Amino acid sequence: MDKKPFLSISIPTYNRADCLKNLLSQIVPQSERLGSIQICISNNCSTDSTKEVVADFVKKYPDLIKYNENEKNLGFDRNMFKAIEMAQGSFVWLLCDDDLVVKDGIEKVINFIKNECDKNTGFIALGTRSYFIDKKSGKEITYSDTIEKDKPKFYKMDLKDVMSQRFPAAAFVSIMVFNNYFLKKILEEEKTLIAKAIEANEYIHTFLYRLMFLKFPNLEAIRLNQEIINEEAHHYKFYIEDVFQLHYITWTKLCDVLLSSKYINDYYKKIIINDKNGAVKTVLVEFGMMKCFKSFNYSSFFGCIKMFFKEAPFMQAMLFSGFFILFSIIPSFILRNLYKIFIRIRHKENWQKVWFFITVRNLEMSKGDRRLYD
Repeated sequence: MDKKPFLSISIPTYNRADCLKNLLSQIVPQSERLGSIQICISNNCSTDSTKEVVADFVKKYPDLIKYNENEKNLGFDRNMFKAIEMAQGSFVWLLCDDDLVVKDGIEKVINFIKNECDKNTGFIALGTRSYFIDKKSGKEITYSDTIEKDKPKFYKMDLKDVMSQRFPAAAFVSIMVFNNYFLKKILEEEKTLIAKAIEANEYIHTFLYRLMFLKFPNLEAIRLNQEIINEEAHHYKFYIEDVFQLHYITWTKLCDVLLSSKYINDYYKKIIINDKNGAVKTVLVEFGMMKCFKSFNYSSFFGCIKMFFKEAPFMQAMLFSGFFILFSIIPSFILRNLYKIFIRIRHKENWQKVWFFITVRNLEMSKGDRRLYD
């Protein structure tokens, strides 16, 4: 590609050859038609047919696709950085290999950036729809979308909501579009902070947009409040250890790294501390939900308790252990009925829609194998 692309779509991938093939079959024709797009794929030493899948597309579209294959598995975060480093576009869209884009999604994103964004736009968050496939009818059943019906098709986000991750699908990789100029400056100038963040083992993408607005406080975050990403409910099991790792250890470590930044001020410090403290509540809620829907999986009962005391302050470890033991004892149907009553009271006339989402999320999405992240 001789001319600098306007948009780079960066896809980190690992052992999802079929998913990647579906994604490329969808976005390559759109990208070829629109032009000024670059697709960057970084293969994290996959052991399936990922290399062959990409080779078929590269053969047909040599000027559109840029490919990297790691000699060894680097982990998800480092592989994502590889995909970002390949990107030459003015904007970089991070896209997971197991998600899909709506038919005219790429065109909508490009037109939005060209018509509504400027050099001060640092980050764009896209809208999503989540669904599962009904086994009897084969139809898509929508169980969640992030389209805010009471808001315009696009709007400037409050940076307070960005820093506290209080916007729709805030941790979902595929909704994230970055201004590549500022993203590359972060990667070049904040290597020490990034190295510390990588040690958290997940959610580095949420760290990047928060660090961006700490380092460049005059930038703007824009929400494209339209359906761009389709996400099928993936059938993965999450264990107690996985939930604790993601929603407590990772969450609190990333907050600590942000708090150590020289760019932090008192206003954002308070927001990030509140976000960090919210990790305790999140983990306890997740534990309760897992027991409600009979997916209270753990590889070692005593190993979980040991982990709590190793990773959390003593009083928080006591809290985690107490609820963990309590949820282990209480029958699932009792917790589920109590939670259903709570949902009916809290959400009133909308309770059935909320309950449907919760039920699908916890039953449909926990029927497969344990989640792998690399």
